[in-house]
Amino acid sequence: GAMPPLYPVLRGSLFCSEGFSNIPSSSCGRACNCSNDDGTAKLQCDNCCKEDDLSGQCLQQIPGQCPFGYSKDWNSKCQSACGCSSSDGSPKQCDKCCKLGFDGSCVTADAVQEPSLLILV
Repeated sequence: GAMPPLYPVLRGSLFCSEGFSNIPSSSCGRACNCSNDDGTAKLQCDNCCKEDDLSGQCLQQIPGQCPFGYSKDWNSKCQSACGCSSSDGSPKQCDKCCKLGFDGSCVTADAVQEPSLLILV
């Protein structure tokens, strides 16, 4: 029989908790899987990281995930609806998973997975 077509699993945008980052430029790059096997930098690290101010160790976190089509990336049109600005008005990661609807409205959704600390053994 014919194989059914294989569709990619559609995943929403990944996000880190405040203070954590999955951008490869951080000092914790090696600990957080920020490089491909050939040594080139990935667009995003596999894990979220932050350097502990006291110990200097890299704390790692498994990223959270928004539903497909949603993101916590800063969104100028949806700043108030999605909670994308700090109390002083400066841009920040949105509090809610967010997307712009077809009619121009802002649609929010709960994360399908919240970030969780990775305990290193």
